[in-house]
Amino acid sequence: MKTKARPSIRQAHKDLTRARIAEAARQCFYEKGVSETSFEDIATAAGVRRATVYLHYANKSAILTELLSRNLEEVRLIYERLCGLGAYDIASVRKWLESYVRALVRHRQAMRLFQIAMATDDTVRVMIEDYRESVVRSLGQHFAAFAPGAGRAHAAAVLMVVKIDFVADAVAQPAPRLAATAALDLVAEELSAMLAEPVTAS
Repeated sequence: MKTKARPSIRQAHKDLTRARIAEAARQCFYEKGVSETSFEDIATAAGVRRATVYLHYANKSAILTELLSRNLEEVRLIYERLCGLGAYDIASVRKWLESYVRALVRHRQAMRLFQIAMATDDTVRVMIEDYRESVVRSLGQHFAAFAPGAGRAHAAAVLMVVKIDFVADAVAQPAPRLAATAALDLVAEELSAMLAEPVTAS
């Protein structure tokens, strides 16, 4: 049986440098915004030369995409927990929504980065659309309302994911404008109804 080769010291150093650059960029984006952040700013914050930043990333969009991909993967895992609830009554779905909101509160800065990116980067907008489609496909393996298809049914499934994300993000804000209890109740009722019909084995 072959053993997996260990990464070289050189590769490990490159990975650490890349991670340091990405985190430095994240902080710069938070503080200045994406458009106002330069590669020089990122290099200074990371403690590397500007040329080193270019060795790892072609442009700011590449850094932004990598950062947001990590966050989207965490959100996908939250939706996976929805698939494993076992009970899909309104109260159970409401508790899942509350857990989603708590996760967003813990990662509030990351959510800010999403909002900044959505307003400035077409690549990120496409990435988020792809993420929502992947969530629908994942839910479609378990629930008939999200099963693969087209037309109104598919549009309703995607819009449900958009609504969940929007309400959870709005409620997670320090001073939410939405009436949190009412908003979560409404989404829980609608989502519970959509999850009521599981996919039947053929």
